[in-house]
Parts: sequence; C-alpha cells; structure tokens
Amino acid sequence: MKRNPRHRLLAALLTFFALIVGAMLPISVASAASTNCTTISGEGGPVSECFLDISAPQSVVTGQPFTVHVAVTTDESKTVVAKSDPCSRVAVTLFVSDSEESTVTYVANTSGGIATFNVVVTTSGFHSIEATASKTGCFYVDDFATFEAVDVAADQPIAPCPDDVSCKQVTSGSGSAATLFADFGMFSAAFGTFTPALGCGDAGPADPNGVLTFNLSPGGVSKTVVLALRPDRVTKGIGLYNICWRSVNAFTQLGGTPAPSVGGMFTGFLPACKKNDAGPCVAFKTSGQHNSAFFGIIAPPGDPLAYPGE
Repeated sequence: MKRNPRHRLLAALLTFFALIVGAMLPISVASAASTNCTTISGEGGPVSECFLDISAPQSVVTGQPFTVHVAVTTDESKTVVAKSDPCSRVAVTLFVSDSEESTVTYVANTSGGIATFNVVVTTSGFHSIEATASKTGCFYVDDFATFEAVDVAADQPIAPCPDDVSCKQVTSGSGSAATLFADFGMFSAAFGTFTPALGCGDAGPADPNGVLTFNLSPGGVSKTVVLALRPDRVTKGIGLYNICWRSVNAFTQLGGTPAPSVGGMFTGFLPACKKNDAGPCVAFKTSGQHNSAFFGIIAPPGDPLAYPGE
C-alpha cells in the first residue's frame, strides 16, 4: 500500500505517536482508480488477477508483537485495494522465516480487502515474509518482504519502526536507543563513546555510550531520528535536555545563531522545530512508560553525530 512520498515521514512520525499510546493509524490507499482486479484467461476460463501487497516495518524488536498488513490490490502498481472484486474476500497465508529457514505460518481473513496479522519473532537478524492466497476464480500474485529483528533489553525503551519507509533501530546497550527512518535508502547506525573535544561544551551525553553516528545511502534525503533514554538515564526534567548536533553542514543552533565549527564540523544544540521546518531541529520531547524519554529530530540531508546532552 503506497503512500504519497511527500507525506511518508509525517505519517511515520504520527504513527510513532499513535503506537506509543497503543493505537494504530488507519491504513490509507489511493481510491480514484477501479477497485476491481483485471480479468485474465485461466486454465478453466476467465479469472481475476489480483496482486498481494505486504505492508510491514523494516525493523522490529524480538519478542514484541508487530503488525503486518497484506492488501489485495488491483494491479502491479499495488496502489488500489480491490474492494469491489469478490477476490478481495479471501484467507491470506503469511510465512515468516528467519535466517535458519525456520518458518512460522499465519492465516488471516481479509476485511475490506486487507488482512491483518499480529506477528512475533524470537530470533534476531534478518527475516523474510511471503504472502499467498488461493480462491476459485481468482489468481493472486504473491508478495515478498524482509525485515530485521533487533534484540533490545526489557528495560530499554525504543521507538517502533513505521511501515512503508526505510527504517533502522539500534541500541547502545547502556541506556540509549535510536530509531531512524526516511522515505527510501539504507541506514547504517551505531552508538559510541563521548569525546569531550567534539561535543557541545556540556557535560556530555546522559548515556556515556550514547553518541549516535549514522549514514543513509543514497544521500540527499531528509530523515527522522527518534532517540530514547531508559528511565535510569533520565535524571532531570525531559524538557531540560538538549540535543547536541555535529554535522558537516552548517545549521542554526539553539538561540538562533550559526553553529560554530569545532574540529572541522559544525557543532551545537538543536533548536525546537517551527512550522514546516526542514531542520535540523527537535520536533518533540516526550516521556514514555516509567519516565523514559523520547526525543524526535527532523534531519535534513547530511549525517551527523547526535546525543541528548546533560
């Protein structure tokens, strides 16, 4: 189910807010075109050819349920759900396999042309998904997808990955986590230790191993970063934390002045986002369960270091 690219990051950010309070955003697809599948010739006569379309996050936490949607769509573009076609009412089978080729099978009936699955995986690493369906008078083109499962400590908060975007989750192992997402591309990301000479002149990150570095390939794409601190790292009001940003690109720092160059890179605290702000800026600071902390950052093209500063 494809979304307008101009709205994907906003939809993803809204999905994070919805998931953090236990709600799900409705799935939206284009509806201007015909909602019937194409009729083709089959061995026993004419059949409706429909295309299955998997919508799932690219990164999930092991042991935690996540949602997979499979839509019955009208053609190869997979932009329109086949709501008017009798073939949209079908039992969809979902196969979820890990790198050891251990497979778990799920079955769900469609509602409004969309089957919804609650999936849990217990092993970390990359997994594959295959969606299939079968019904007399209908021919379904299978769909495939992959995702990465990440091991996260039970007390470590982490923002969920929205679906239909490029997404990566990573943890420091000592109190910080990050979820990064963009319209497209592939993320590499890791947490490292703090080097005082490269920071913002503060006392350093709340987590000594909580300095995030990341790269999105190909470049030239805006992205969103949600940093998370586990409760024992939150030692003051969440609103008092600032985000230290270090980038090859010049930016306006907190207070409205240009960020100074430190060690050949521009370094400073990020300001709060304004309406239609392209960033870098802080979109939100909010608390989660047990007083954990989440910090949302809108980041323009260019991949820096970042951390919630004391």
